Amino acid sequence: MSLIIPARDKGATHMAAFWGGTAISRTSPYDNLVAYSSSARRFEDVAAKAGADVLLSNHGRYFDLEKRLGANRANPAGPNAFILAPARVRNYLQVADHCAQAIALAQNAAKGK
Repeated sequence: MSLIIPARDKGATHMAAFWGGTAISRTSPYDNLVAYSSSARRFEDVAAKAGADVLLSNHGRYFDLEKRLGANRANPAGPNAFILAPARVRNYLQVADHCAQAIALAQNAAKGK
């Protein structure tokens, strides 16, 4: 499940894109990879239309959770490390799409398709 969540930081409203799908691998079934790729493209569009400038995921290692928390702890009055340029949110989702496509292509190549 992926969501757009309004968030506030220092009085400013931001839109957080929560990407709930990070579990693909080279052994994922082909149909799942196609669906994942389609979902990433759709959510990229949703996030862009919402102006999402925060990226979250159900797995912290995929969006540098510890690094961002550490930066915020080290400088609480500084810029929030979770707030990104909207282009970075879009880029993340494009990479998710491209990874799924690459795995699907590799699976087809291995089958001689």
